[in-house]
Amino acid sequence: MMVRLDMRAATLEDADFLFGLANDPYVRQNSVAVEPISVDVHTQWMRNMLRRIESGHAVMYVAWCDCVDGSTARCGVFRVDNAGSVSVAIHEAYRGKGLAAEILQRGTRNCYQEIGRKEYIAWIKPDNIPSQKAFAKAGFERRGEQSFPGKRVNGPVCQMWVCRVFE
Repeated sequence: MMVRLDMRAATLEDADFLFGLANDPYVRQNSVAVEPISVDVHTQWMRNMLRRIESGHAVMYVAWCDCVDGSTARCGVFRVDNAGSVSVAIHEAYRGKGLAAEILQRGTRNCYQEIGRKEYIAWIKPDNIPSQKAFAKAGFERRGEQSFPGKRVNGPVCQMWVCRVFE
C-alpha cells in the first residue's frame, strides 16, 4: 500500500523503466499501436521525447510511490505531446489502486504550470474500461468515438475524451 505519490520530469535514467512499461502486454493491448517496441525504436523515441520536452513541446513525468515499508518505486508515467494528446501507464504492481486518476490530475496541473496547456485529449479503446474510469475521475469527458487520427490510415476506433483545466 502506497502512502504518497510524487512526480518528477522524466530523464534518460528512466529509459529502462519506460521501455519495460511500454512493452508490458496489458499496456500494448490497450495502446493504439499494439506491436511490441524494439530497444532501438524506444531509444530513438526517448531521445526525441527528451528534446521535445527540453524545447517545451511535450511533457513527461514519472510517478514514484513511497511505500509503507519505506521503499520508493517508479509506478507510472504521464505524457503529453505537442497536440495535447495525453497518455498514462501504470506499472502492473500498482494497477487497481486509483493511481491513474491521481497521476492524470497532477500531470495536467503540472503541465499547465510548466507550459500553460489548458486542453488535453485522450484516445481510449472502447473496451478499456479501467482507463475510461480513471480519465472520468480525473475530470475528462467522453466526446464520442472515431478512428484514431494520425499516421495510420485505418487506425483503431477509439473514444475521444477531453479535459479543460483551470478555466
